[in-house]
Amino acid sequence: MTMFADFGPDDHGSPADVLVRQMAQGDVAACATLAVAREGGDADAWRSRFAARLADGRTPTFVACVPEVVGYGSVDYLDVSAHPGWYGAPDGWYLTGVVVAPQWRRLGVARALTLARVQWLSARTHTVYFFANQRNGASLRLHEQLGFVPMTDDFDVGVPFEGGRGVLCRLQLT
Repeated sequence: MTMFADFGPDDHGSPADVLVRQMAQGDVAACATLAVAREGGDADAWRSRFAARLADGRTPTFVACVPEVVGYGSVDYLDVSAHPGWYGAPDGWYLTGVVVAPQWRRLGVARALTLARVQWLSARTHTVYFFANQRNGASLRLHEQLGFVPMTDDFDVGVPFEGGRGVLCRLQLT
């Protein structure tokens, strides 16, 4: 799986008929498979990470199903001020970790995952944050279309941005 979707602003197919819901125990293995394909690493370690998130229950992962799981995305509360070395980003709720299987990209899956996560966060905050590698044009464009605005590229939240810099964006909810 490639790290980022190829950026073709006008390249897209017909939107997929996708159901987005919070991850359940039966989705853990599928999410781990997607994570290994994109990020590498050990499948057992990824299953443990997803199972721990599910058991914790405070920061959900959402899955996109068609009916099999073809993508996932999470939300996290980042307490930036509590981490020495982190800077330039506010404490708050963040959209994190969208992964979509390559054959399902450009079909509205990431958009559906993003909208579901923003909806979930709307009951918890008035501001949602998101960051991405500046090389990830597809993700930056999607979030821009949904109202996210860039804040800075001078921040550190412990995430490496290989081959580029990060872009921190925010969405003000009404």
